[in-house]
Amino acid sequence: MLTNNNDVVYKFLSSFLSIFHARINDCSWGDGKIEGTLKWDDSDEFQKFSWIIRPEKELLNESRKLCEILTKFNLISGDKILILENELKHRLIQEGWSPEDAGKTIDYLCSIEVKMIDDGEETDSFFVHF
Repeated sequence: MLTNNNDVVYKFLSSFLSIFHARINDCSWGDGKIEGTLKWDDSDEFQKFSWIIRPEKELLNESRKLCEILTKFNLISGDKILILENELKHRLIQEGWSPEDAGKTIDYLCSIEVKMIDDGEETDSFFVHF
């Protein structure tokens, strides 16, 4: 059973991974880390992952919303955000975000790195960038 804090983390991670056309299959928690497997939307293959949850957990709700905006408006392809950072910030401000919250959330999202695990080793990462 997820606690409220775990629920926020899970919802963020689900939104983040959906950018990459993947869904959480299962996961476990421990020592500030979430580990599990994801399933690719377009195949039957699974990928193990691991994410060390950063201390700025208060930014997770806003980061989840940002992931959803990037996906909904096709502003991302693969791991690349397709518009300039200033354009994205302006768009968020138009949606009612404060300039400070927009900037902090964009910075936070671009600092996220979810590790892919193959044969017990970190082999690659999920991340977004401009």
